[in-house]
Amino acid sequence: MPCCEPQILYQEHRICIAQCKQCHRISLYYANLLAGFSPESFEGFCHNVQHTDFDEFEMLFPEGEKHIVLQTCHRDIQFTFTRPEYEQLQHALAEAQVLLQVQQVLDPNK
Repeated sequence: MPCCEPQILYQEHRICIAQCKQCHRISLYYANLLAGFSPESFEGFCHNVQHTDFDEFEMLFPEGEKHIVLQTCHRDIQFTFTRPEYEQLQHALAEAQVLLQVQQVLDPNK
């Protein structure tokens, strides 16, 4: 099995989004969490995050801070983000999507 060769699409603060040059899977690394996506599932995840309003789905957590809970492909695993974290995630995903679109224009065979 070949090792992945990640190409960073976005990296700032606690978020890194990268795509493997070999298998084209996309990794979202946030704090101590790592999630992997096919290009198609990454697009769906981005769409869901961009179109989910924090205020509509916020929940008060035990420490007294509001979080949003995002479902994953596994029903028992969710991500939670505070408002600033969620806004940073939205920004990171948008930046990564732009870079992926530029790459697609430059190399449509990918």
